[in-house]
Formats: sequence, C-alpha cells, structure tokens
Amino acid sequence: MFDKNIKGWVSNSIDDGKIIGWLINIKSSEPRIAIIKINDSYSKEIMCNQKRSNPKRYTKHLNNGFKIFLDAQFLGALSKENHIELIDKATNKVVAKSIVNISQEELKRLETELNKNISDYNLINNSGYFNSLYYRLHTPSLWFNKKEEVLNHFLKIGWLQGKNPSFLFNTKAYLENNPNIKNEHINPLVHFLKNEKKSEVIAAKNNGYLQRLKNALKYPIRVKREYKNLLAEIKSLNNLKK
Repeated sequence: MFDKNIKGWVSNSIDDGKIIGWLINIKSSEPRIAIIKINDSYSKEIMCNQKRSNPKRYTKHLNNGFKIFLDAQFLGALSKENHIELIDKATNKVVAKSIVNISQEELKRLETELNKNISDYNLINNSGYFNSLYYRLHTPSLWFNKKEEVLNHFLKIGWLQGKNPSFLFNTKAYLENNPNIKNEHINPLVHFLKNEKKSEVIAAKNNGYLQRLKNALKYPIRVKREYKNLLAEIKSLNNLKK
C-alpha cells in the first residue's frame, strides 16, 4: 500500500537545461531516493530529503529538492512532448507527473548548452582546482552525491553562492576583481582557466584560512574551535587523492 505521507513534485518545464523537484516523507527526516523517468527512455536516481531540523518545512527546505542537469542521455530522451515521472524508489510508486513541450529551436539551444557544459565540466575536472571532498565539507547537502553531481553544482549554482571549488581558488575574490563575468553569467573558475592573459587576472589562490584565524583571534573563545575545524579540513584534503 502506498504511503500517503510521501509527497513530491516535479517541474513542468526544463529551465536552463535542468529538471527540478522534491520528494519527502512528511513524517520522517530520513533521506529518500527519487527516480526520474523521461519518456520511458531516460532514468536517473538522485538522493533527496536529507535530514532536517524541522520535517514540516519540506516545501521550502533546499535539501528536500533535487536538480538534474542536462547530459547526453537526458538530451537524447527529449522530444516535442515529454512525459516526466517522479518515482519513490523504496515503494516504486509514481509520486508526481508532468508534461513538458519543447520546440525544435529549444532542442537545438539545449544541445548547444550541453556541448558547452561538457567542455566546461572537463576543463574544471582536469584542472586540479576542484576537490570534491572540500566542496562537500562546505556543502553538506551534497555529501551523498556523486562527484559529477557535486562538480555540476559548482559549475551551475555553487559559484553564484560564493562557494570555492577547493582551497586553491577563491570565488568571491575573483569576482570582486573581475565583476564583468558575473553579469555575463560565466563561472569564474572557467573564466580563469580559459583566460589566456592570466597575468592580467587575479587567480585568488586563497581559501581564507588566514582571515578566519584573524577573525577568531578577536574572540578568544572561538580560537580553539576554529583552529580544530581548520586542521580537520586540511587533514581531510591531505588524505584525499587528487
């Protein structure tokens, strides 16, 4: 029998090359696995509904939601009329459905965007500037996600939130020194890696560890706690294979 406490929603549009939605058991704060199907030819599992302090705030809490970004399989499944299903894996029940109509022009635009995403993804992935463990430590809601999902989060969303890809690159500092790229909606690390005249661009290889310690010194009670946090981060990074 289907659990009536399981609720979900999936978007009826594909904005910026992604599908969004959420899945939750309103009586529990435990994670659930959602399955997204498109036209019975595309299927993807994704973790959502991670632990929350207040289970009742499910419709507004970021961790309940999911974002599935455009990839080759995703694009290949799309047609003029697309039937999308959100399935709760544990019960194998369809929780939500939607229909998305896409024009031929939009399909071509999505294909162009996909090619750009793949290029930017590979550029960052091969650069040595992205560390998935570091990013997870600073984005706990992605702790259980796969590396490609974590990197895609930074590529599409994380940089807009001021998140760093690793301790080697400071997103906020780079944007402050290159304000035009935010208006052009260009990922700052991609811009840095593609910029041929790197001498004219500030790399900002600083994660802010020194500044955090300076701030902690103003409040002695925080020094020990912040120092331990920094040591734990650095130890985790040193133990991680690049």
